[in-house]
Amino acid sequence: TPTQLISLGTVSPEILAYLWILVEYERNIMVIGGTASGKTTLLNGITFFIPPEARIVSIEDTRELNLEHSNWLPSVAREGVGLANLVGQKYGEVSLFNLLKESFRQRPDYVIVGEIRGEEAYVLFQGMASGHPSFGTMHANDIDTLIKRLETPPISLSSSLVETMDAVCVMAQVKVAGKPVRRVKEVFE
Repeated sequence: TPTQLISLGTVSPEILAYLWILVEYERNIMVIGGTASGKTTLLNGITFFIPPEARIVSIEDTRELNLEHSNWLPSVAREGVGLANLVGQKYGEVSLFNLLKESFRQRPDYVIVGEIRGEEAYVLFQGMASGHPSFGTMHANDIDTLIKRLETPPISLSSSLVETMDAVCVMAQVKVAGKPVRRVKEVFE
């Protein structure tokens, strides 16, 4: 919860209040960081600020998000079986890209993508550009790395789509008194 994030020292009350304002005003937020830096934990925390009546669609490879909203539609990608067809898909495969593309037909108030790695970024950023407030996580240790990953293959977004991000939270795993802890390192607008 947001109060647990504050008590653990993961995020300051001021930064959390700022993120609350961003969520309330339907801005697009990306949470970046290395492996086990707390990206999904922070994302779970800020979802508490989404209005209770909002329709939320989440898309993940592995289900890690846990929202308290009654109008939450969680989707999880799955691998296919058997030999791949002519376009490289296996029988029964459901990709993040397909889930995200179809999620916009469900008229979501908010879209959350658990982890952006490839072609699904294009659909997510198109959604951001068309007014769907969206949140996501991505492996990148700083803002420059994030932008390079978004603008180069395999993602290859145009800079105008990248500019639809309103805020980026940079998470880091650091040591405090010899123990690893997770912290919000920076927030960029």
